[in-house]
Amino acid sequence: MIYESTLRDYMAMFAEMAPKQRAIWFFVAEESSLLSFPVGPGQTLQEAEAIHAVRLTAMADALAAQPLEKGDQAMVDDLRRLSQLHSR
Repeated sequence: MIYESTLRDYMAMFAEMAPKQRAIWFFVAEESSLLSFPVGPGQTLQEAEAIHAVRLTAMADALAAQPLEKGDQAMVDDLRRLSQLHSR
């Protein structure tokens, strides 16, 4: 369920952005959305990390579904690598 809703949200957001806007969003969002994640009350670090991995995968899939510009494939690959690191 998290994957589907996150995928839908990011697909809609990325579809509305020009390639340069996406690049700026990724630069700005790097710390807040990509490299950090909240751990909710009653949630273990491992649970939060697993949810973050699902969100990163959905983000990568949503970006890959867009017409890719130079450099976008590298971002897709980076998102997938980050997701794998968080899902271990």
